[in-house]
Amino acid sequence: MFSSIQLINTSFSHIELIPSAADKPNGDVSGEHQLGVQRNSSEDGVWHAKLILELKHADEENPTPYTGKFVVIGKFKLDPNFPEETAEQMVQLNAGSLLYGTIREMVINLTSRSLHGPARIPTLDARTFLPPKTEDEG
Repeated sequence: MFSSIQLINTSFSHIELIPSAADKPNGDVSGEHQLGVQRNSSEDGVWHAKLILELKHADEENPTPYTGKFVVIGKFKLDPNFPEETAEQMVQLNAGSLLYGTIREMVINLTSRSLHGPARIPTLDARTFLPPKTEDEG
C-alpha cells in the first residue's frame, strides 16, 4: 500500500561542504535545521517544502571532519482524501524526513572522495520537523 503522500521531485538550491583544516578531525557534528512547507494554490493536493540544514562543529576544540550548509526543495502530492485538519502536519513530518534523507545521501556522495573520507550525518527523529506545541495544545 502506498503512502498518502508522494514525493514528486527534489532539487538543491544550495550546497556547501567544507573539509576541516585539522589534520585528523574526529569531533561530533552539530546541526540546525529549518523546514518550511506551503500548499500550492494552483494544483490540488500539491505542497512545496524547503529544508535548510547547517552542519557545524559540536565542539570547536575537537572539530568535525566537515561543516556546511544545504538547502533542498521538494514537491509533494497529498492524497485528496487525506483529512484536511492534519494535512499540514502530514506534509511537515514526511517532507522533512524525505528531504533530510536527500541531504544525507548528498553528504555521503560528496565526502566519498573528499579529504577526510566519507561522512554520515546522524538520523533525526522525524518529530523534530513538526512545530512545537503551544501551551493551549498541551
